[in-house]
Amino acid sequence: MDWRSQVYRPALVVQPERVKKNFNRMQEKALSSGVVFRPHFKTHQSAFVGEWFKSRGLEHITVSSVRMALYFASHGWKDITIAFPVNLREIEDIRDLSKRVQLNLLLLSGEAAEELNSRLDRKVGIWIKVDVGYGRTGIPWNEEDRIADLARTVDALPNLEFRGLLTHAGQTYHMHDREERAALFTQITEGLNRLRNHVLASGPKSCLLSVGDTPGTTAVPDFKGVDEVRPGNFVYFDAQQWHLGSCEEEDIAAAVACPVVAVHPQRSEIVVYGGAVHLSAQAEPHPRHAGVSMYGYAAACTPDGWDRIDPDSYIRSVSQEHGVARVSSELLERVKVGDLLCVIPVHSCLAVDLLDTAITTDSQLFSLDFS
Repeated sequence: MDWRSQVYRPALVVQPERVKKNFNRMQEKALSSGVVFRPHFKTHQSAFVGEWFKSRGLEHITVSSVRMALYFASHGWKDITIAFPVNLREIEDIRDLSKRVQLNLLLLSGEAAEELNSRLDRKVGIWIKVDVGYGRTGIPWNEEDRIADLARTVDALPNLEFRGLLTHAGQTYHMHDREERAALFTQITEGLNRLRNHVLASGPKSCLLSVGDTPGTTAVPDFKGVDEVRPGNFVYFDAQQWHLGSCEEEDIAAAVACPVVAVHPQRSEIVVYGGAVHLSAQAEPHPRHAGVSMYGYAAACTPDGWDRIDPDSYIRSVSQEHGVARVSSELLERVKVGDLLCVIPVHSCLAVDLLDTAITTDSQLFSLDFS
């Protein structure tokens, strides 16, 4: 059965062989580097996709929320890190998770550590979130004494087990030079190792290092110097990662199949049922058209997935449900109302989070609703 016959509203379309190839490549790099591979499941958000990785021996996973942790725990995952500062208002769910899985949480303060410890009756792993220059959250990595003091506090509390230092170098998403990203990865690794030595000198007997961002982990040949890697976007990739050079076009494994609802030949545009609530409102500068923003590339859907990317066919604007694609003359001639247009999103993680249905190119339907 052609997968396209089963799509009636915006849905994620996934090429399984590309996903598995992307996963295998990153897993093999982690294994050959001797580090724990703990991919971030917020990209695919699917127990169905997760089974592909479980069959490859994966045991450790990262998620972005307590709700997501509960979902994957209910599907048999036993070692879960919630890579988001602990939300004490979800303590009852955290207590529940701590009884079912090896749960690892992020902390930034001694006050939060003591409050968490007082409200748990099972031991959980604790990572200290360190800011290595991204500026989103975390303790700045030049505040060595503050980090060491927190590590010592966590290490002394009975319901908390100090794991180490965790970071996300989100600034790599703005670096278009692969060598620059690789150099930053090395700089961060070296800096974290110096920080680890400072922490160990203050009392804790162990301090692991966990890093994770797709642009950084794809830029380096190995992960020597850290103990764990947590990339996520690499399973699907997207237009942004292609622009950065984190992947080849053939590595992009997911797109959003959008029904065509109007064609405007006079202005070389196609309107799709697929707007900001499906693709997200995240835009990316078009690499070939100065001053133009794009919300994804538009391509004809095919039985095997979608056509090669033509940079002249892209989503130029989104409103809530509408997406307006500026397209090449060739694509304009091929597509008619009632067809599907595949959109390679700017950021696949956001598109997945907004959609509720997915289908593989071999016609396996699966849900993206993990509530």
